[in-house]
Amino acid sequence: MALFDASTRRPAGYADLTERLSLETIPNWHASWVESVGVQRTETDGVRITSI
Repeated sequence: MALFDASTRRPAGYADLTERLSLETIPNWHASWVESVGVQRTETDGVRITSI
């Protein structure tokens, strides 16, 4: 289950680099996203921290 609405966001930081450069990497403990609408927030699922 996703923590956020994927239709309004794009990856930032580590996720952006791995996606743009088509890198195969291990999952990072922190994911950053840029949201096109809304306010900045941080969510956790017990394992990962997601900053939007």
